[in-house]
Amino acid sequence: MREFAFALAQFFICESPDQSNRSACQVCQNCRLFIAGSHPDFHAVTSEFETVHGRIALLTAYSDRYQDAKEREKKSRPSRVISVDQVRKLISRFSTHTHIASTRVALIMPADRLNTNAANALLKLLEEPPDQSILILATSETVRLPKTILSRCVLFSLAAPNRQQSLHWLEDFIPDEFRITALDLSNNEPLNARAMYEAGQLEDRQSYLKGLISTLENKIYPLDLAQKVAKMEFDNVLLWFAQFVIELVVWKAAGQRPSWGNLGSVDPAVLSMDRLCALYDRITHYRKISRGSVNEQLAMEDLLISLQKVTERHGMVQNAKQ
Repeated sequence: MREFAFALAQFFICESPDQSNRSACQVCQNCRLFIAGSHPDFHAVTSEFETVHGRIALLTAYSDRYQDAKEREKKSRPSRVISVDQVRKLISRFSTHTHIASTRVALIMPADRLNTNAANALLKLLEEPPDQSILILATSETVRLPKTILSRCVLFSLAAPNRQQSLHWLEDFIPDEFRITALDLSNNEPLNARAMYEAGQLEDRQSYLKGLISTLENKIYPLDLAQKVAKMEFDNVLLWFAQFVIELVVWKAAGQRPSWGNLGSVDPAVLSMDRLCALYDRITHYRKISRGSVNEQLAMEDLLISLQKVTERHGMVQNAKQ
């Protein structure tokens, strides 16, 4: 999604794009300035976390126009939120005339990181965009965007590659012994699988998955796992938790055993669909408020305790501590 959105922005900036394959020419003045990170008609608004940890190095050059780089570098945990000040600054700059290109382009990514005030401020720009302007809102989670934002956008969905295509592409980036595991743990998203492996997150993800299984089986206390994952990125932990619950729901409803099904002795027959859905809703709630102020430790303890209660009956698996 990120790479495509960035390429799309360059396509709109390009003076003579290749219409046959819908790509920028890479050689015109606009493309050269874009690639150099200095095009005056391209605006990129993103979170501090995306700037620091994102996959697109060029994004930093543009996002620094809307962030205080010195203050960001002082933080041990860069903000994951796109603030209202950033959006107001974009509105101010976007309303001026173009400098070089025939069209000004703004990329907001990931758009689901707009906090409430930022999203409300953006509505004005979406409702009354200046002439010769294009706004691109990129996100992999449209459900986290306010309906008022979605109703004012034209939606385009990108289809994911099939599993064989993903594994073939990952051959150049991930060794054989980790490739399948990385793809499974990234929800069959090859770019995320590569990023997870290169960031050294694969081991953390596997450890957390085993912890969720053990919690579900009543083999460890929820508070112990919550403390163990406290140093991990909270947003990643919530996303992985949501994926785990989705796989339990699919296993319960359709009998489709997840890739980690042999790591424990979970019996889908005793899982409560109502409690699983309620747990997923609870995770979604925390993911929404994670853009504001939330006690991450208490939130994780709450979710893990709820995970132990998703069985139709107690004692699904003999507690290893008894």
